[in-house]
Amino acid sequence: MALLLLPAPRDPSVITSAAVDGFVVYCLPADSEALGAVTARGLPYVLVEQAGGGDAPRVDIDDRAGAREAAAHLLSLGHERVGVLSLELTLPRRRGAVTARRERDATFVPPLNRLAGYREAVTAAGLTPSRVLRVVEARNNTPGEGELLALELLRAPDAPTALLCMSDQLALGALEAARTLGLSVPGGLSVVGFDDVPAAAVAGLTTVHQPTVEKGRLAGSLLLARLAGEEPSAPPALLPTRLVLRRTTGVQTS
Repeated sequence: MALLLLPAPRDPSVITSAAVDGFVVYCLPADSEALGAVTARGLPYVLVEQAGGGDAPRVDIDDRAGAREAAAHLLSLGHERVGVLSLELTLPRRRGAVTARRERDATFVPPLNRLAGYREAVTAAGLTPSRVLRVVEARNNTPGEGELLALELLRAPDAPTALLCMSDQLALGALEAARTLGLSVPGGLSVVGFDDVPAAAVAGLTTVHQPTVEKGRLAGSLLLARLAGEEPSAPPALLPTRLVLRRTTGVQTS
């Protein structure tokens, strides 16, 4: 079978006219017109980290638990001023501090779950999330964007001593920002990513591992079962994540 990649289009006619037998819908905004176009086609589809979409089979990772473990790790090292480099919360994309209204209007599921996990860890430690966490939002998931956001946080008064990044791409940019400012890692700054892409191991990045290959394999098998007219086996409620400790986190010393 052939696989056709369709970037989330502004014009849902791309979905309507696609010559396909089914869809894997991956992390669109909850109010996306593209998602509505998928459901309107009446073809089999599977949801991956996706809000809405009815009763179709879905594959999700335990974003909240992974984020909670990452934040708890930093808190255990004594960090109580933590910057959060967030993935985009909704469209249109924007860069900057996350306001209560921006978060309330969020339509992407993973960043909301990860924010919830970070806050749960802070609360469990007996601290106040609004005092510990400073959340900024990336316009795009790239190292360059992570570097810009990290520089903004680290140049501010009362700068964070650690950064929780919602992707390894943002974290790799944060490491570059630390180099620019002459901050040693982890002596002067601790950094945690999310995903555990191959580049994370090369960089020695502490990160949250998510089972990316298993997630894709499971989504594909669910769709193939539906295309064959079979009732697919129910996937796990949430695929597990785990914290991978490497060289970019250490005890808070200043």
